[in-house]
Amino acid sequence: MYCWGFNASLFQVFLALENKDINNIYLILYNTKSKKLKYKIIYASTSDSASAILITKDKDKKPCFFKQELFSKLALKETLPLSAYKKGDDCLIVDNNLIFNFLQDNLKEFFYSFFDEVNIKNIDTFLISCANNFVYTKILELLNLDKNKCFNEIFKHYGNNDINNIPLNLSLYNGGGIVKFA
Repeated sequence: MYCWGFNASLFQVFLALENKDINNIYLILYNTKSKKLKYKIIYASTSDSASAILITKDKDKKPCFFKQELFSKLALKETLPLSAYKKGDDCLIVDNNLIFNFLQDNLKEFFYSFFDEVNIKNIDTFLISCANNFVYTKILELLNLDKNKCFNEIFKHYGNNDINNIPLNLSLYNGGGIVKFA
């Protein structure tokens, strides 16, 4: 499970690699935290970060599975009240209950529907991207996943890096990052 920005970027890379003249793509991802964040916990736990990934076309065609579902049920719900006389940028409100309830109501069915195409027993490791350890633990409980088959060391070493959580976790998984240099 990945963040939308990373997912969309990766999807575009693989579409571009279908072009016969493109063999290598350098995907650059960055995240900067805004000084407009009023929630001290979010500001303190989010890091400025950047990553770069070289993705190369492979001559061997291997099956790839991608699943995406858009949940438009809340599209018409006002989740961010009009800021009236304030500048819109000065008004960032996160409805944690809405997010948590959405995960509880939709994630399990979405997650397990992926395995209509792929046998879950063939998965060696699950990399799960989320905002913090609390949500990570709740996702493992909700999906009944064996913690030993899941990898998420990002919070232990770096904190939340939003779009860069996945590249950093992949680096840590392969023995890179802070683990390699500590």
